Amino acid sequence: MSFFRGGKGATPTNAEEPLLGPVGGPVGGPVGGPVGGPVGGTGGGSPAPPGTYRRSGPLGSLKNAVRPLTHPEKRKERLIKGAQTGNLEMVKQALNDGADIEANPFDYDRLIRQGITPLHHACINGHLDVVRELLKRGAAMGPGLLSSATNNNHLDVVRELLSGEGHPGALIDATDYEGGPTPLHNACRWGYLEMVRELLSGEGHPGAAIEIRDSDGCTPLFTAARHGHLEVVRELLSGKGHKGAAVDAANNNGATPLFIASERGHVEIVRELLSGEGHQGAAVDAAAQAGVTPLMLASARNQLKVVRELLSGEGHPGALIDAATTDGTTSLYIASQHGREAVVKELLSGEGHKAATVKKGGIFSKSPLSVAASLKIKELLKQAMSESATGGRRRRYTYAKGTRRNKKTRRH
Repeated sequence: MSFFRGGKGATPTNAEEPLLGPVGGPVGGPVGGPVGGPVGGTGGGSPAPPGTYRRSGPLGSLKNAVRPLTHPEKRKERLIKGAQTGNLEMVKQALNDGADIEANPFDYDRLIRQGITPLHHACINGHLDVVRELLKRGAAMGPGLLSSATNNNHLDVVRELLSGEGHPGALIDATDYEGGPTPLHNACRWGYLEMVRELLSGEGHPGAAIEIRDSDGCTPLFTAARHGHLEVVRELLSGKGHKGAAVDAANNNGATPLFIASERGHVEIVRELLSGEGHQGAAVDAAAQAGVTPLMLASARNQLKVVRELLSGEGHPGALIDAATTDGTTSLYIASQHGREAVVKELLSGEGHKAATVKKGGIFSKSPLSVAASLKIKELLKQAMSESATGGRRRRYTYAKGTRRNKKTRRH
């Protein structure tokens, strides 16, 4: 028995007929001839059976299969398309025709997006009417639905999912995978202020846990500080309508929100965390693993504005400029090693803060001078050492008249 070309779902032909006649042969007909039909036509050029359709595409591919118009795959495609585009009537018709409400899309070229149901598509695209229709008809409240709506800032859909009106309601702190970010983490990451307020409000739902952590131990406040969303940081710290976030909650590496904001150069968030206005101020010298402080990391990343804010002491105690790690490395050592000339200048300036001590060294008692990445930084360090030795006066060297140049006479 032979089959129409097209693979799965094809209908059988006469067992006597070959699938494709030879070119110019009596069965397949000549190429393009009236008997054989188009190149690649079925044996004898017979038309597809009534009540079927043929997909366009290369010969022999799954796209070229002949299938009934009422095939479940067709109904599934209509349901998914309706959910994606927000076509409520298409969704209703597909469901009335018997489409599987939990149908997963299938890409014929690549197996992708498995597990994404029509309800997921409606949540991702913010189609509230479709979401309500699918929930009314019993669509499962699977994982990732709330995150899908939160990531795309569809506030009305989030409220519907949390309401539990006519359906079980979404779990507000559910994650897409074990240890993954919660919907509140996602809203903080993208800076969706109104979404953050809704999730924390507890109006019609339990309210999100403000201190919940992901697999790295990061809180929503840490996430907002990392991505530079000042208004979200203020909302989390405010405690208005919810319990305020802990300002010094550290992740698995001991890094606090101030630490990550200093590293990323978010000076306004650094100022907010340190201010203590409406909340407890952050610990300016809170150390992560190995004793690394926010000032050290800001110095390494060349975040000059953050360095100045941490040292200023305006509204906060001010960072300890000579604080060292467990191996004796200071902020000046780090800035010198990484070639951060502007930061080295600031640390040595003593303007608005104590000047850094040059003699402090790193591992094996190496001084900043020994690891300076440029001649300019070496000059700055030597000048600071000279001024320190002379009580703040710059040391001058002159040569006595008639003496050799390698004989120096010190004149103060």
